[in-house]
Amino acid sequence: MEKPTKEYIERLLKEYQEAKEFADRATARSEEYKKSLVAMVKDHGVHDEKGHKWLPGETGQAKYERRVSRRMNLGQAEAWARDLGIWDQIKEVIEVTSEDNVLKYGWDHPEHNDTISGFFEEKESWAFKVVNTKSYDDED
Repeated sequence: MEKPTKEYIERLLKEYQEAKEFADRATARSEEYKKSLVAMVKDHGVHDEKGHKWLPGETGQAKYERRVSRRMNLGQAEAWARDLGIWDQIKEVIEVTSEDNVLKYGWDHPEHNDTISGFFEEKESWAFKVVNTKSYDDED
């Protein structure tokens, strides 16, 4: 790829910023519409057999979907198991390495610091940003 001119980069930066601002405004407006529709469906919607609420328009309809999740109350289950004397049958012991304990060991035993430092892995990521002031590689 050929090195682009500063004029071309500037044009792309401007177009990118304008497109991003437009998308941000569109997202904000979309969220406003959604908030209004949700309020309308909550107030005027009709329940179906699954507990969802529906509000019809002329060609489409808004649905406020009811979602139910279940999870076990493990505190109650533990109390029940202990009362029945079956706690040892249903409990699970999971052994894991504690980063805090490894670091504490390294603090107490500095001769192992190099080895412990080797356990840390780096993860690299990149982020694109438009900076509206010149600062890096400003040669003209």
